[in-house]
Amino acid sequence: MRDEATLRGALHALMHRIHVHNEAIAVQVAEHGGPVLIRTELAIDSSGSQRKATELVVGLNRRMLQVLLGAAWQLRLVCFTHVAPKSLVVHRRVLGPAVEYGHEFNGIVKKEAASRLAALR
Repeated sequence: MRDEATLRGALHALMHRIHVHNEAIAVQVAEHGGPVLIRTELAIDSSGSQRKATELVVGLNRRMLQVLLGAAWQLRLVCFTHVAPKSLVVHRRVLGPAVEYGHEFNGIVKKEAASRLAALR
């Protein structure tokens, strides 16, 4: 991913090669000229702690984007489908203040389209 020339290329590499690292993770990127949705889905047995695994993977994706884009990275929102924990202190410290629960997908909403951010790399 870090060898890609653009953010779009890095996200494309992530989407199409994540299975090499972990077959249970699927990443989808939706770009419609406005915000970019980076959806993360886990194909694991729901009897385990899917909530923690989902939060870990979304957090890792957030950190990876931060490393790739540096100061240029603009996060709008981190979304989870599950309900919020009793305390958000750790989640906000790790994921930032824009964390919301009860959404229809797990993932990240970026402020700008990948094509506009590509020039910032």
